[in-house]
Amino acid sequence: MQLPMNKILIFLLLISFPLFAQIEKGNSYIWGTASANNLNFSSGSVYTNNRLSPNLNISYGKFIKDGLMIGASVGLTGSIERIKTTLPNNSSTSSNDNLTSQIGLFARQYFKAIPRLYPYAGAGLRLSTSQNTIDGKRISSGWAVLPQFQLGFNYLVSPRISVVLGTTSSVFPIGFYGLEMGLNYSLKPQKLNSKVLAIEQTNTRNWLLGAGLYFSGNSTNRSMQIASSYSSGLNVSVGRFVGNGLLVGLGIGVSTNNYISETPKLETNSLIINFQPFVKKYLSRNRQLSPYWSAGLSYEQQMTKNNNGSSTDIKNNIYGFDGGMGLAYFIGNNLILEAGLANVSYRSLAFDGNKSNSIGGGFTFSPNFTLNYVLKSQPKQ
Repeated sequence: MQLPMNKILIFLLLISFPLFAQIEKGNSYIWGTASANNLNFSSGSVYTNNRLSPNLNISYGKFIKDGLMIGASVGLTGSIERIKTTLPNNSSTSSNDNLTSQIGLFARQYFKAIPRLYPYAGAGLRLSTSQNTIDGKRISSGWAVLPQFQLGFNYLVSPRISVVLGTTSSVFPIGFYGLEMGLNYSLKPQKLNSKVLAIEQTNTRNWLLGAGLYFSGNSTNRSMQIASSYSSGLNVSVGRFVGNGLLVGLGIGVSTNNYISETPKLETNSLIINFQPFVKKYLSRNRQLSPYWSAGLSYEQQMTKNNNGSSTDIKNNIYGFDGGMGLAYFIGNNLILEAGLANVSYRSLAFDGNKSNSIGGGFTFSPNFTLNYVLKSQPKQ
């Protein structure tokens, strides 16, 4: 669905009121993602593959006048791969690097709708460059300059944190696709009438039920490759507070990954079942927004079916560890909305003389959100 930009701007102007301090001159915000994953795969003593995958996308904006922000963004994604082959009479090392970098400039106009809520509209330019090198020799490279149109809103939930729901498009008028939800961090804390609350969701003996659902898809149509991939998953968890703010529980997840390639002809379907006992600690029990940390063990059973002319089935057992930090927003008397902001993970896999170990981590202001429901225990008579 596409909406004319002039109607959107008229609507925003009609609902505008005097501005709050959140969007006053001199305030600034930062948001984005920074993470990395390192995968090490070995096949006996003959073959070793080490791949580092960075993912950086950081934006910074500053209000040069009330309601008007200018900003910049930088990004880096791809993979850096080193392959070593050791044979009785010969050894070799090769490299394969694929990197895409981006830099952008933008301007946004913010408006005040209701207390704490600020719609915005913006535009800018983004320069993107990509390069593939094999053994130090550049195989391909490219660049592009694209316009960027932005539309969304900020909702302030704490003196420094606001929830953002928005879309970015390279076409005009803006189409409502690619909608993203995330967080902004204010470098200048705002003044809020923050009340001291008696949070009851994390009391001892309460039960917590949580659920998360995701779906993603991607397609590639190039001269040498036509392919598409899809991923979906459902995660549920149950836990009990064994102390005030201290939760012990079990998470169960089911996910599917499907990859279909026309050139070359290949189809891969994977089913992953995950079990994760965990512990989680909510650090504040008298504020509506509370930080938390979590840690847990992980066991995954992965079943993969490949079809490239002949069908092959692969079944793997994967063991690991996860740790993380995030923010919890207490809603009413029974709901907790969580956003995971930082994580570290480790995975280990062994099969048929092959070994694979991966470690990764990072932080993000564009987290996955989980909604939890708390079943309160009845006080003892």
